[in-house]
Amino acid sequence: MNAEQVRAAVAAQVEASIVSRNQGRDRLRHVEMSQRDTQMLPERAFKLSLLGPPQRLDYSQCVAYRVEYDCEVFYTAAAGIQDRIADDAQAITKSVYSIHTQSADLWSGDAVAQSPTELDGNVILPVSIVVKYRSN
Repeated sequence: MNAEQVRAAVAAQVEASIVSRNQGRDRLRHVEMSQRDTQMLPERAFKLSLLGPPQRLDYSQCVAYRVEYDCEVFYTAAAGIQDRIADDAQAITKSVYSIHTQSADLWSGDAVAQSPTELDGNVILPVSIVVKYRSN
């Protein structure tokens, strides 16, 4: 597995976290933010930002890496948004823990949701995601 495949797996896992909870009626959408304005985002969009290059882990049996992403989930500020954010944070965290079920090369996933912040009429939920994986 390479770093690009790991990023795709993380995005798929975050997207699946909400779809599985509400039978597909509502979902998170992964967007590339290099050319997107935060005020033009759809409701419940998220972006993944690599926090640094993958770090090699010291295992003698295989080549393994640890990579960390900053996931930011964007919401429109509205009544009841705090409950929705709390539910999504719990679902994302739970889903990332089970990332190893996608591939034998994905060893573990860990996610920590942080305090939401408000910016330009949006509420942003930051989630730190760490994945350990075996490289090809």
